[in-house]
Amino acid sequence: MKSLRTSLGVTALVGLSLTMAPNAFAVDTPTVDTTTAIGTYWSNNQDALGQPTGNQQTFANGATQQVFENGVVTQGKYGGVQAITGKAGQAFVSAGGAEKFGNAESAPWKHGYCGLSVTTSDSKTRWLVVLDEQTQPGSYLDLKSAEAKAWQAERSKTRSCFTNNAAVETPIEPVTEVNYGNAAQKIADARATALANGVQVAETGGELIKATDDLVTQDFGDNISAVYSMAQDRALMINTDALKAYLADPATYGQYLYQNEYTTNWKTGALELRALFYNSTAENCSTPVTGDDHGYALFSLGGTVISHYFIQYNDYGTCINWDNQTVASPIAWGPGLMDRTAVGTEIDATYDWSAAKFIPLQQVLELRVDAAKVVYIKADAAGKPLAGAKPVESSAMTEALKLADRGRFSAYNDWANGGNWNIWNEMTMLGAPVAAATEATADDGTVTVSQEFEGGTLVWTKGSESMSPQLNDLGKAKLDWYNSLGL
Repeated sequence: MKSLRTSLGVTALVGLSLTMAPNAFAVDTPTVDTTTAIGTYWSNNQDALGQPTGNQQTFANGATQQVFENGVVTQGKYGGVQAITGKAGQAFVSAGGAEKFGNAESAPWKHGYCGLSVTTSDSKTRWLVVLDEQTQPGSYLDLKSAEAKAWQAERSKTRSCFTNNAAVETPIEPVTEVNYGNAAQKIADARATALANGVQVAETGGELIKATDDLVTQDFGDNISAVYSMAQDRALMINTDALKAYLADPATYGQYLYQNEYTTNWKTGALELRALFYNSTAENCSTPVTGDDHGYALFSLGGTVISHYFIQYNDYGTCINWDNQTVASPIAWGPGLMDRTAVGTEIDATYDWSAAKFIPLQQVLELRVDAAKVVYIKADAAGKPLAGAKPVESSAMTEALKLADRGRFSAYNDWANGGNWNIWNEMTMLGAPVAAATEATADDGTVTVSQEFEGGTLVWTKGSESMSPQLNDLGKAKLDWYNSLGL
């Protein structure tokens, strides 16, 4: 008769290591009841099994189990006391152990198709549990099920184990401590300075966030945030919406945190919290070496983010910012003033728009077809033709541009770039052309060109460099919005 108690020897181990993962099944101060069958078994094999990591448990299916440092021991009606050790024991417990499968009917054995396995009984059915780390450890099969019968009928042909249903373990990523540098202290200092200058900043901010490898941010609510550079060990306070704009394109506004400025808007009297960024490593005063040495202040006015060009100078030992009000402009139109909703699904194929110039301010593409013909099409924010949009020829502005002595002061530049000094005017409010141009000839031979744009009508006298925009309701709304900013 087959013994119901298997000695924990070489045969039972089937060549497996007796070392399980440290504390794999640890609980607080577990004990062994040596008056039980499992306790007696442990007493005779404790050097191999190690100390208990869990107390003995008896489950609803009648099986009893206790987990030790180097294995698990089960006991039940069909199989007596059996030990499953090493990684095989880990696989058995991880798959559900005796609570799910009942007690082991014997020691683990080498299955011809599945590798090291064990059969168990839970008083209702028998299970085959695969324990072999080289095949599909933790997978299991109800040996009385239709699936088992189908597999048993086919396995001699397929030469494979049953379908692997083992739970996929998600690796636990090691927790890496985030390095915030001296962010907390520097941000606290910047907050204190802002408070002293009249900016209302909450006493406690949100969590520090690593926005980039170098930049750390903290949100204080009410459109006030802080940004800290680890490389520079410097922090600035900044409007939260302006910070989002900065993080989207730090190279444009300046990689280096320069300083905060607190100014009063000349028109509204509102306090402006300005964060100044610079594109050189100079931290304080340095006379620009080239015309490219400059920076931008970013701040928020009435929900609109403003970019403000400036240059720093060392004026006989005094640090000054050449920060004229005429070089500030919004980075985007106000709500409802720029409609670029797709009106279809087809992309215009009349022209090769890959060769076109993107004009972000008007969100249009400009394509110079030949020396006398320029066409435009509405574009999305990425500078691609807007689905459903149609091209419109509009050559008046570029014709007038040819006549201008200085292109940067032309009507075209006012429209395309907001002017040389970012002082937006009525030309800037026109938007995209929406209809073909018409011409009218006066008795004296003067030819007047008129063309409808989104924001009004552009009127041009051929042969002159000047142009006259006549704004409609949309154009006037744009102008009123811009003027309300007090730039």
